[in-house]
Amino acid sequence: MSKELFTRLKTALKARGLTYADIAERLDVSEITVKRLFAEQDCKLSRLNAICRAAGLQLHELVEATGQNPAPPNQLSGEQSRALSANRSLLSVFLLLLNRYEPARIQAIYQLTDQTMYQYLRSLEQLQLIQLTDNRDVKLLIEPPVDFLADKSLDQEIRKINADFLNWVFNHRQRTGYQFESVTRHMSRASAEEIHRDISELNDKIKHLARRDHLLMPETELTGYKLSCAFGLTPFDQLFSVRAQDVPELVPSVQHP
Repeated sequence: MSKELFTRLKTALKARGLTYADIAERLDVSEITVKRLFAEQDCKLSRLNAICRAAGLQLHELVEATGQNPAPPNQLSGEQSRALSANRSLLSVFLLLLNRYEPARIQAIYQLTDQTMYQYLRSLEQLQLIQLTDNRDVKLLIEPPVDFLADKSLDQEIRKINADFLNWVFNHRQRTGYQFESVTRHMSRASAEEIHRDISELNDKIKHLARRDHLLMPETELTGYKLSCAFGLTPFDQLFSVRAQDVPELVPSVQHP
């Protein structure tokens, strides 16, 4: 394994306040064994994966943070997509869990009873999206990023969530931390393709920075941000409405002497 990979892993452990002794205890090995692995910076992939899991990390995140090709987003099954699309609240609970909300926090925000919260979590567990531990802690069985657009059954819900987010940003656009931009211009196809490339690069940059921060920064210093972006040919006649019944009455012209 590369030196950079182990350097990233050591930094990630420090950000999480974990020591070699903590990892050794979780792996049921000696602290000396863990120290030797980090000193030699060479071990089997299965062992490195185990160390990552013990630290609450995903190996693919560590690899991606070193600048290598990112892993593709995880896919939902057809059954999972249909179940989530049929229940907006169940989808919301899953999305909140993906965004690191603890069940107790979700329960407090939405004023849910213990039984109601358990039923939501148990439903997600039956869909094999999460696993409940004995003390009701949640382990995600599908880690972010998740491709919610792969199955068309979720299209309407994802469209609604993004529309709500755009409305939220628009209403808060004067506040620090929010930015809303809307521009319409006529340009050549070549220029439009350049914009498409810039947007794709921005998307990749956001993912890369988020992966890096997730690995190297304490959880308390991370805050959720979202980018919803749309760019394409503008169907003006579909965006605007002109109705015959709305034509204004003409005011008679005033003739001056």
